[in-house]
Amino acid sequence: MNIHTLYSLGQHHKNIKNSGVEQYHVVKNEENGEIYEGKLDNDGQYTKKGMIFYKDLSIFKGEFKSGAKIKGIEYFNNDDVYDGDYLNGKPHLKGTLKNSRLKKEYTGQFKDHKKNGEGQLKTKSNTYTGEFMDDKVQGVGEIQYRNGDNY
Repeated sequence: MNIHTLYSLGQHHKNIKNSGVEQYHVVKNEENGEIYEGKLDNDGQYTKKGMIFYKDLSIFKGEFKSGAKIKGIEYFNNDDVYDGDYLNGKPHLKGTLKNSRLKKEYTGQFKDHKKNGEGQLKTKSNTYTGEFMDDKVQGVGEIQYRNGDNY
């Protein structure tokens, strides 16, 4: 990763490493234009808590390990908001994906940024609780309509 340091708290203080104060950085990734605020490990990778500001105006705030997102909340530029776990930079395992403009909310399991496994999808007209595969309803489930009917 080719990063350029914009700001580093403690950068000019030679005793900061032994003072108990953790270093805080603001860096720009020259390859993709993202800006990261937070801590860097000894290899210059994002670590612990931090924020990424993406070129497309999306924002991620959460936890990192070895440069990868592992848990947090991401605000996408299409009004989606994801709050949950990550693997290889994508929503994975358990989380909630909301879109307030479309009035949709999914809570459940993810695999590679797709609904996969058990979950619940709420829309303006109904709520589906059941199984998903590759972002689609699949398998056993139940639909409850706003009028109270269940299928």
